[in-house]
Amino acid sequence: MAKRLRIQYKGAIYHVMNRGIDRRELFWDDKDRAWFLECLATGVERCQPRVHLYCLMPNHFHLLVETPLGNLSQFMLCVQTRYGGYFNRRHGKRGYVFQGPYMAKPVEGDRYLLKLSRYLHLNPVKTKANVGKTLEEKAAAVRAYAWSSYQEYIGDAARKNWMTYGPLERQVREQLGRRRAAYRRFVEAGLAEDDRELAEALSGSAIGIGSQGFIGEMKGRYHRMLAERETEGREAFRQTGTWLTAEDVLGQVCRGLGIGREDLRRRRGGGWMRGVAAEMLTKFAGLKQEETARLLEMGTGAAVSMRLKDLARRRRADRRLDAQVGRMEQEMRAQLLA
Repeated sequence: MAKRLRIQYKGAIYHVMNRGIDRRELFWDDKDRAWFLECLATGVERCQPRVHLYCLMPNHFHLLVETPLGNLSQFMLCVQTRYGGYFNRRHGKRGYVFQGPYMAKPVEGDRYLLKLSRYLHLNPVKTKANVGKTLEEKAAAVRAYAWSSYQEYIGDAARKNWMTYGPLERQVREQLGRRRAAYRRFVEAGLAEDDRELAEALSGSAIGIGSQGFIGEMKGRYHRMLAERETEGREAFRQTGTWLTAEDVLGQVCRGLGIGREDLRRRRGGGWMRGVAAEMLTKFAGLKQEETARLLEMGTGAAVSMRLKDLARRRRADRRLDAQVGRMEQEMRAQLLA
């Protein structure tokens, strides 16, 4: 499966989050946490993003990152590859450390940066262990938490030279007043009352955090990127002067999945297999969705579109299936470009 496109542009601000694989702990002790911060520092040096906030939890992390160069992917590749290698070496592990690549939502900075910072800095006390504690106890706990940037913003810890504090502090001055105590009061007020506007923005769209106008802008960017990638892919295949035949594609799909042709006609239990066949036919045989629907006896092009979306979801959730289909794609792409 082609990787989901990330919206990347110069000056974008992102809420970045990732978890340990199978929700296992990412950080076993303070040495792990300290090394992850070193990985962030290395990533900043190499890729020049601006990290405005971090918060490390036992099995996941949060970042607020701005990318003046539009290179979030390079930065996160540097951070996660470096930490993953260290983690496996130190703990005698093998394989994946993170649940997946990472989640990154563009953020409407002027409107939501300050509110999102409060939400993320309060993460350490939004846990089951803190249920039933008083507001005073929770406030003390969040001030004492050493593995977020909150202490640095309120003046209780030394600042890190790889962090960028200015943009958030500018919003604090403009909206809350000049004193650091103003930010502390603002954050800790969130212990008593949830921010409904931010909650709606966080859950309202998978593509970004912001107003309707901002979300519309991000959707426009995403669809333009998608169209450009589709055009580039088709042009690359057209340069060979041919497509694979539908018969060849279906034969390779059946061999790759270890099934017979009759399995592609099964309506119960075989839908995902037909989704794989539809994906390969549209990509490597050059068939339109309507043509694919007729060949696979799926009714309409809309049915093919639904199967393709279902396959994409399955591949994100099932690494084995993703690798299996990925191998078929590589083989067919090599044949087209040979």
